[in-house]
Amino acid sequence: QGDPTYQAVVDSSGKAVGGKYNPVTKTIDVKIKNSDTYTVKENKKDFTDIVNKTKEMQNAITVLASKGIINGISETSFAPDLSITRAEIAALIVRTLSKYDPDEDGGFSDVPRSAWYFGVAGSAKKHGIMVGNKDIFFPLDTIPKDQITAVAARVLRNEMKYKDPEDVNKELSVYTDVTSL
Repeated sequence: QGDPTYQAVVDSSGKAVGGKYNPVTKTIDVKIKNSDTYTVKENKKDFTDIVNKTKEMQNAITVLASKGIINGISETSFAPDLSITRAEIAALIVRTLSKYDPDEDGGFSDVPRSAWYFGVAGSAKKHGIMVGNKDIFFPLDTIPKDQITAVAARVLRNEMKYKDPEDVNKELSVYTDVTSL
């Protein structure tokens, strides 16, 4: 019951593990890796600090939070203007693609097994989403725009089979900040 946009598959501890509405089958689909008892429920999140953002941004944050892909800094605050770290962008992408394995070891010297991003960094490396620099991931560094662009391009090529444009410079020339990439 409820709006499928905000429905999620939730494990026995109440944690959303994802869920995408399939309009053909009228079901919520999710890849599940662990044995548990799961429930489908409306899981809409309301953050008080996104009300002054565009409707599109509010909707994206609410939907992604309801699916357990992103989290706020508390139950009622999202902090939409904070910078994003390499670990956070990796988490967002591996969760979105259902490629997160909490036990995946990427072999990074700066990613301790006890860190929340241990499996995130390992999963991102395993699936070629983010590889770090040799054995260093830099998980808590703010990720610059050029790295986000590279990660997004890599994901689109690998997961969605996008092709690189013939003339990359021509495509990028429409952006006023192209020289910063």
